[in-house]
Amino acid sequence: MRIAFVGLPLAALLLRADGHDVVWAGVCRRDAIGTRRLRRVIGRDNVSMMPDLERLAPAVQARKPDLVVS
Repeated sequence: MRIAFVGLPLAALLLRADGHDVVWAGVCRRDAIGTRRLRRVIGRDNVSMMPDLERLAPAVQARKPDLVVS
């Protein structure tokens, strides 16, 4: 399942470990544990720090997620 995720990066990494394809992640805190690993795993361009979701909605939709998780 293709997932767009908003929250702590460790949760996004756990979803990925369960076999889901995390296509975009909005990290809610700049100092959140796991941010560097998440950027390395899904790509720096697919991780947004403290995102403005209204402004980024088209970019998230372009990744065609099946589900948005927060």
